[in-house]
Amino acid sequence: MASAQDLNLIQQMEELLTCSICKGTLNEPTTLSCFHSYCKQCISRYIEIQREKAQQEHTAQHLFNCPQCRTQFELKQGESVEQFPSNYFINNMLGILKIQQQAHKLSCESCRAQLPAACRCIDCERYLCKNCLTTHNNWHDFNDHVVLTLEELAKPGNQTKSKEKLHCQKHGHEKKAYAFYCDTCQELICINCAVLDHPKPDHSCQPLNKVADEHKTSLKITSHMLQKKSNEAQNTLKKIKDAAQFLEGSTKNAREAILKQNEEILNEFARQLGIKTRVLFDEVDENYRLVNEILDKQTNYMKAYVEKVNGSLDLAKNLVENGSDEEILSLGKKIEVNANDIEKECPKLMQPAHNGNIEYRANLIKTIVDRINLNDLGNVVNGAPPQVAAANQNLPSGWEQKADLHGRVYYVDHVTRTTTWRRPQTPLG
Repeated sequence: MASAQDLNLIQQMEELLTCSICKGTLNEPTTLSCFHSYCKQCISRYIEIQREKAQQEHTAQHLFNCPQCRTQFELKQGESVEQFPSNYFINNMLGILKIQQQAHKLSCESCRAQLPAACRCIDCERYLCKNCLTTHNNWHDFNDHVVLTLEELAKPGNQTKSKEKLHCQKHGHEKKAYAFYCDTCQELICINCAVLDHPKPDHSCQPLNKVADEHKTSLKITSHMLQKKSNEAQNTLKKIKDAAQFLEGSTKNAREAILKQNEEILNEFARQLGIKTRVLFDEVDENYRLVNEILDKQTNYMKAYVEKVNGSLDLAKNLVENGSDEEILSLGKKIEVNANDIEKECPKLMQPAHNGNIEYRANLIKTIVDRINLNDLGNVVNGAPPQVAAANQNLPSGWEQKADLHGRVYYVDHVTRTTTWRRPQTPLG
């Protein structure tokens, strides 16, 4: 059973050999300058799509961004992704992955029978069936060769042993394996290259394993630094994710706070409106009382006057109709005197003292609402970094410093609801 460490290494290898575009195992891998690899067909199609967009937007059609890290790379019109240098490491890792995933399908590379492979000779760089392995072991020149079974090759610790060795591609060197490294030319060379093309003292050539050990030490330092940066970036990503999640909750809380304030304002406004309404009702009732008192007083006075007039009028009418001469002469003069007094007592105001109209003249609703300063409801603020929070302390009242997604600082006036790139000045005094 594979250990947890082995499983982790296998997972890392599978992630390294997965195309982030099609999500499948790399096929004809193409590696960009940022060391991200893609299937040749996938990255070609990606470039084609981006070039079409650039043509529509009238932007550069030879500059593209890595689909993963956005690192820019260049590929001019008419050029192919095949011009990118081959990544031997990725190719070898794909070979190892093939061994792990398809070990039962590998065939012998030493005989024509194409029997299933049982092992691999590291020195011969060939897969061998059981029959060829027997022949190989009986050959005295191969006694020092390292032979690993397919099960042993599948172990992460033996991955480097199963990789194919790189050979010199120069004509006439018979594809000899690289054995040296020229520090002067910064390239791998075979024994023939070292003798013919990189002679001393003009060239400094070192055995490949020695230089590789030195570079491996340097690479470990670089890896440690990159691991540290990766951890920092991952930690930052986690914090950003936490902040994004917190943003969802805080935005919901902010909306609820606004709605709560809205409800409270409406309730308070309704309360104060109710109080003012009752005051106006009281004013209406008081005006009604005063006018009604005047009209009642006038009504009582006019009723008494009408009774007085009607009393003399009834008597006068009856005397005219039914009175005797003696009665007319006896009372007629008194009635005339009383009538003169009644006429003198006639009220000067023979109209209602009040027309009975009590009217409420309402102000325009817009005029009332416009007097309410809704800018005083509150401000929406976000949690700015410490340096921004400190900068806000020196701004005029109602102003806030913010930064856009590109880090550019701008200023918000919450009173006028406007923004500006120029920092506002705090009034003196």
